[in-house]
Amino acid sequence: MDFVARPMSLKARERILTTSETLLIDAGLGSFTVDEVATLSGVAKSTIYRHFTSANELLIATLDQMIEPFPTPDTGTLRDDLIAIAHTVLPSFGDPNLRRLLIGVIHAATTDDDLHRIHRAMIDERKCPLRAVLDAAMARGELPSSLPFEVAFDHLEGPFATRWLHHPETLSGLDIEDTIDRAIAALRAGTTA
Repeated sequence: MDFVARPMSLKARERILTTSETLLIDAGLGSFTVDEVATLSGVAKSTIYRHFTSANELLIATLDQMIEPFPTPDTGTLRDDLIAIAHTVLPSFGDPNLRRLLIGVIHAATTDDDLHRIHRAMIDERKCPLRAVLDAAMARGELPSSLPFEVAFDHLEGPFATRWLHHPETLSGLDIEDTIDRAIAALRAGTTA
């Protein structure tokens, strides 16, 4: 007799992720375990592990669900594309619960190799829209085609990330257009620091 695996339930997956999100918001990263998610969701641990191979994978899937997907605008200009991205992304990062969680994940990833690898993959995925916008800008001649992506990323994300880490209360009043204009000017001037 052939063994046929039971299909994974989408309802169970949704319940797992919803419970995981609530647990992270209410109790924080320190309380996030598969045992606790199983207890609170009523979903068996074995079912959770059929959907997610580890607590870290479940954590990243939960964070992915909590963070709005980044857009890939195509307005025809680098400036307008970057402004569109910033206006979509910044409200999510103004959420103090999400900020606390992401800082916790970044900290935990410094000592947990699996979480570090998963976190890096998540960050790389989230860079895709910006990479597409920069590639389009290079193709239009708005930026030098030799500009390394990581240099551009640092210039564009740096001002926002610094505020997010050190002065999150200032994000809501940030002049996005001026910040983008300064970053673009630095990139065009050939700044590589």
